[in-house]
Amino acid sequence: MIPTYENIMLPLLRLLGDGNERPFSELVNQLADYFKLTQEERGRKVPSGTQSIFYGRVNWAKTYLKKQDFWIFLKEDL
Repeated sequence: MIPTYENIMLPLLRLLGDGNERPFSELVNQLADYFKLTQEERGRKVPSGTQSIFYGRVNWAKTYLKKQDFWIFLKEDL
């Protein structure tokens, strides 16, 4: 089952807690591994077909954490 963005927030913070810079796509893959998503779940697209559901949810988790003043530095944010 694909987790909600709320359920992604804490594991996202834990991954970023190591201080290592990484591309967002790598972070999405690490979180997909953490949640043990199947290949089908990883590839499931939003209705428009523009991105995966999981990618979008990780992006929303990142957005909401930034709004709450949690500074998340990803490679493309620098």
